[in-house]
Amino acid sequence: MTKKILLLLFMLFTVAGCNKVSEPDVPVVQRETQLRERYNKSNLTPLGTLNYRLYTNSKITSSPAVYANTLVFVNNKGVVYMLNAHSGEVVWSKNLNVSVEDSAVEIEYSMVFVSSAEGNLYALDLSNGNILWTFKTPMPVFSSPVFAKGHILFSAGDGNVYCLNHKNGSITAKIPVNIALHASPGFHSKKMYVGGYDGIVYAFEKDSKTPLWKFKTDGAILAKPVFTNNTLFIASTDGNLYAINPENGSLQWSYKAQGLIKSTPVIQKNNIYIADAKGYIQSLKTANGVLNWSLKTNGSIFASMAFANDTLYAASGDGFVYAIKPSTGAIVWKFGVGSAINSSPIINNGYLYFGADNGKFYSIK
Repeated sequence: MTKKILLLLFMLFTVAGCNKVSEPDVPVVQRETQLRERYNKSNLTPLGTLNYRLYTNSKITSSPAVYANTLVFVNNKGVVYMLNAHSGEVVWSKNLNVSVEDSAVEIEYSMVFVSSAEGNLYALDLSNGNILWTFKTPMPVFSSPVFAKGHILFSAGDGNVYCLNHKNGSITAKIPVNIALHASPGFHSKKMYVGGYDGIVYAFEKDSKTPLWKFKTDGAILAKPVFTNNTLFIASTDGNLYAINPENGSLQWSYKAQGLIKSTPVIQKNNIYIADAKGYIQSLKTANGVLNWSLKTNGSIFASMAFANDTLYAASGDGFVYAIKPSTGAIVWKFGVGSAINSSPIINNGYLYFGADNGKFYSIK
């Protein structure tokens, strides 16, 4: 049994007690919970050719982050790399000696944030990789932080959502959900929404520690909530996408995918895009869940997709990254690396960035 599986079982039985929780019976790999939209800025479109690749000593299932011409990623052994985004030259690296298998690296406040399966959130100096502060929790942290007005918020395996001061990592608030958490919280209209391993979505009003409402699904929730047109969308490992009224938690509609959904959906205009463990990518209408199109890849998709310059990008366990026309589902191009890809790609200035299970980091132009 792998270290990751042991950690997940420990979380489920110590935080959730002996209650039965629907944990997907699939390989324990990247369960990217982060919508990487803030990094996907480009007026240029990658054409599917290799720019560079960098080998590390461990698989890479975390998603990278980019700021100006600076790119940062971390491999599963906790080695953080800062690169020149265009050339791939290593500027610095820092070995944290921890396990990082799910959470994405984030850049904010001229700092790099990395969370670990050991329960730590690290803040590094973006310029040199030095550790500025460390915040410790008693359980694994698989979520990536969310930033708001100088504060950092993240979910933890001990069942709490923490709010920290970004300057020194001191705790400013703690919201007890009392169930193991994997996904980062989402915020909409001064409310916070977060899903747990118990399959329940919890809604909290500002400054409240008591849920405003709860919505039950039949599987663990590993994806971050997303919003559009006053609708909350939740993807569950029960294989359903749920459209929920964010004010009262009532169901508007649901759609049953082909397989388990672990990655965060992507919304563009009036459509929402989901990917599942059976390798399907599907486009639905946000208003009613009607299917626009469906595309099958040959591997499980656990990484979140990216959207830039009217192109949808998806990484699959079949070893390919796909560039897809969002209106039709037609494949524009695909790039293969010879191993599973469970790192959510990002696009910036005409370059596509992602890591792979073969321990290599790729830049595609």
